[in-house]
Amino acid sequence: MDSTRNPIRTYSLVVCFSSLFVGAVALVIGLYDILQISFPEATNTSFQMQLEQAAQQQKMLADQLAARANSDGESVLDGTIATDLASIQIPKPNHTYFINSAIQSLILSTIVLIVSASIFFFHWRLARGR
Repeated sequence: MDSTRNPIRTYSLVVCFSSLFVGAVALVIGLYDILQISFPEATNTSFQMQLEQAAQQQKMLADQLAARANSDGESVLDGTIATDLASIQIPKPNHTYFINSAIQSLILSTIVLIVSASIFFFHWRLARGR
């Protein structure tokens, strides 16, 4: 039987290709996880959205209070208006959850890379006939 038509060799090469593909995907995910760990504020879009929403709420409330103060003839720095502005909670940067999640994902990507490399090398040797 010709070695190019050997079903075991074909199977081994298909498994090698598949393991390369899986390894490449795991590598990209792992690189993104490293980026998340290194720069959490740049990759955490939900936190950025919270900051933008809080800033919009604060601006909207400030505009409403300024309009009310102008119509009532009182100063914007009066006690009630100042406490209304201070009541808006702007979230503090807490990236611990996102960093921990990225570390877990990086560990999983590393495990997938190791398993994928093991499967590749085993089947590569099988395909080469050794």
